[in-house]
Amino acid sequence: MTDNRMHSHAEHGNERENDMEKIIISPTGKCMRSDAAGAGFYGASRGGRIHEGMDFLCEPGQDVVSPITGRVIRLARPYAQGPYSGVLIQGDKVAVKMFYVDVTERPGDRVEQGEVIGTAQDITQRYNHPDMQPHVHLQIEHADPALFMGE
Repeated sequence: MTDNRMHSHAEHGNERENDMEKIIISPTGKCMRSDAAGAGFYGASRGGRIHEGMDFLCEPGQDVVSPITGRVIRLARPYAQGPYSGVLIQGDKVAVKMFYVDVTERPGDRVEQGEVIGTAQDITQRYNHPDMQPHVHLQIEHADPALFMGE
């Protein structure tokens, strides 16, 4: 007799990978940047430190969407001075922080994944590097460890 509830580890792995793909989406609908000013992937060199997030290409002024479903915890500022801003969003399984976004939502607001939450700012104006591409920075602040478990 066959038990239809039994799945191989490979099948479970694919299910988990598919679930993981849905937890976070690109806030700009575009890929990560890689230009002469630096690579936008997690762990990329930033001089004496590593990049702690991902930089997604954007057009300044374009809509930026929430990469997760959750609640706006607080607005964030990547630098002590200047016009750049961002947001911290807490979901059920992960919390994310984004920078270089003019956020329209306020702390306490619930946001859905894919919902417009602001517009992209032009970070290239802060740095004196002509080859830097405009981007929105996204980093994971907290994550449910169960997301990374093999079983």
